Parts: sequence; C-alpha cells; structure tokens
Amino acid sequence: MANDDRKVKTSIVLSQWVKQMIKRVAANEDVAMSDWIEQACREKLMDLGILPVHDYKDLADLVDTHYDLLREQTQISTKNLDKIRQGGSCSEIDLLRVAMCLDISETDIRNLATKSTTNLTQEYCSDGV
Repeated sequence: MANDDRKVKTSIVLSQWVKQMIKRVAANEDVAMSDWIEQACREKLMDLGILPVHDYKDLADLVDTHYDLLREQTQISTKNLDKIRQGGSCSEIDLLRVAMCLDISETDIRNLATKSTTNLTQEYCSDGV
C-alpha cells in the first residue's frame, strides 16, 4: 500500500481461456495486457474499499476504512483504534503497527498522521505494552 507507483514484475498463473480473453479485451481497448490487468485489479481493490495511501484524507480515514483488519491483526486495543478513528491521539507504537499491518511506509503513515488532527505522543496508548 505504499505511495509508490513504480511498476514491479510479477508472475501470475491463468487458465488459457482467461489469458485469451484478457488479450482480446486489452487489444480491443488498445492497451497492454499488463495495464489492463493492473486496472482490473485496482478497480477490484477500490470496490473492496482499499485505496492507494495518498487517497486517504488522514490517519483517521485510513483506520476507519481498515478498522476490522486492524482489530484482528494488530495488538492495538479496540479503545485505541476507536480513538484514532475519531481523530484522537496515537502513540508512536500504534502508528507503526498500523503501518506494518497495512504495508505502508513510515513516511506515508507519518504524512497521513500529519494531515490528521491526531497528535503523536510518546506515551503508549496500547493496552498491554
């Protein structure tokens, strides 16, 4: 999810039929197959509510969008997630936990936190830390 639009080479395995249909549709739209696949993937991710990091208004917006995932896959307490979600203060540790969980660079997460009314504190706001 980093704010990085560099292209990376990847391999995918498709059925012959899917490959042929993508090739045909991409040719009809006068785009490369890789560009067509990327656009289809981006549209699907956006349908799921997953946006490029630079499309979020602030940290609260990011946390609100990914609230359930953050609750399930981080050690950030529900109380603290709710606080961040509402634009409240956040510890450095919780900020980095969000970044790690969502695969966002430290720079990008700090930029979102700066856009937010969230104030970073040196105190821990996570339970059990």
